[in-house]
Amino acid sequence: MLPTDPISDGVLTLRLPAGRDVPRLVEACQDPEIPRWTMVPSPYSEADGRGWVAEAARLAAAGEEWPFLLVGADDGLLGSVGLVGLDLERGSVEIGYWIAPWARGRGLAARGAVLVRDAAVARLGARRAELLIHRDNAASVAVALRAGFVSTGQVKPCARGGSDEPDHLVYAWEP
Repeated sequence: MLPTDPISDGVLTLRLPAGRDVPRLVEACQDPEIPRWTMVPSPYSEADGRGWVAEAARLAAAGEEWPFLLVGADDGLLGSVGLVGLDLERGSVEIGYWIAPWARGRGLAARGAVLVRDAAVARLGARRAELLIHRDNAASVAVALRAGFVSTGQVKPCARGGSDEPDHLVYAWEP
């Protein structure tokens, strides 16, 4: 079981999603950029939102993922940032994220990635964090660099994508 208490830097907070988040989740996930680069389904329905809220709690309880929403001081939805892959025996985690269209352009993805990465180090003992970024996603490459990740030079398939095509660049961070 992973800790599920909120993680905050005093301005931004990562917390588990709740039922009250479903309307804004549905609204955010209508943006075509989110399913383009992530595993978020399209179209994204209210049932998808309710299902993800329930699944997030299960995944955290099972120790499989650390799925958080990124919220501001007013608890308003800004995006999702979490650990989508964990290999704690090796001390390695994979971070996934998306930012709602109304919150883009403010450096929130990089700040959220750093927040969850640092919490994974402090709370879970992680010694390496990775981002798998589709080779055509220039915005996420910029996020990786702003968050202190470096290119490993590797290209591999995204295991969650159901494709064997090596189309994701690997960016890594180690303390």
